[in-house]
Amino acid sequence: MKVYDTRDIRNLAFVGHGHAGKTSLVSSLLFAAHATDKLGSVAEGSALTDFDPDEIERKVSMALAVAAAGWKDTKLNLIDAPGYANFIGEAAAAMRAADAALLVVHAIDGVAVQTERMWEDAERAGLPVLIVVSALDRERASFADAAARIAKRFGRAALPVALPIGEESRVQGVVCLVSGKAYLSRPGSPDAQVAELPAEMKGDFDEAREKLLEAVAESDDELMNAFLENGTLDDMQFAAGLQKAIAGRKLFPIYATAATACWTPSSSSPPRRPTGRRSR
Repeated sequence: MKVYDTRDIRNLAFVGHGHAGKTSLVSSLLFAAHATDKLGSVAEGSALTDFDPDEIERKVSMALAVAAAGWKDTKLNLIDAPGYANFIGEAAAAMRAADAALLVVHAIDGVAVQTERMWEDAERAGLPVLIVVSALDRERASFADAAARIAKRFGRAALPVALPIGEESRVQGVVCLVSGKAYLSRPGSPDAQVAELPAEMKGDFDEAREKLLEAVAESDDELMNAFLENGTLDDMQFAAGLQKAIAGRKLFPIYATAATACWTPSSSSPPRRPTGRRSR
């Protein structure tokens, strides 16, 4: 088992309203990181962080669960927190242990009561917040609409850092606004296929990337000077500035996800559980 230095460990709290898709997202991330060999499912009762019999039966998270995954040279402790008011103390505990909060917002339901409460808790704790739009594979789901509602509620510093490829049941992957690369899902495999930007997305990509680049430049005086002098930022300035702006709560990135749609498990048997612990 690989041993990580403290500086290479990150605790990430997955918070938001009930049924926003937090548990499905954690299961998907564990699969993508090769921490488990099959994709867990809330509907089938095999979700990796919902293993209490009551949770499996009700399909609702009731207590914190922690699972670990390695990504490159970093260990990620993924803290799956309940979203309903009856279990709000569990979510508060997750915040106290976290380095950052992943605020999961359902693409159709949008910003709900507990979404706002978790945002306020993260603000009080001074935590960076990454916003994840979930369930983009559902009928009537629109990333553009969801991102606009998020920005209206949480401010103009909430901006997409990725765009989905396709809509509703036709979601195929995402395009990263920093690298410009497309990442396409491959059924049955946790590894995405890296591709070039789809030609039909170039207009939307250029517009979204320019907004993000300007926001990164505005977050730092040195970057702003470089932007005014050159009319842009180079790739290194852009990536480093984005990281610093997120860590400093000057920018809140919005990600596009469809956790249950990107992969099809190769069998219906329960997935191997990753290293983790249960908190009650």
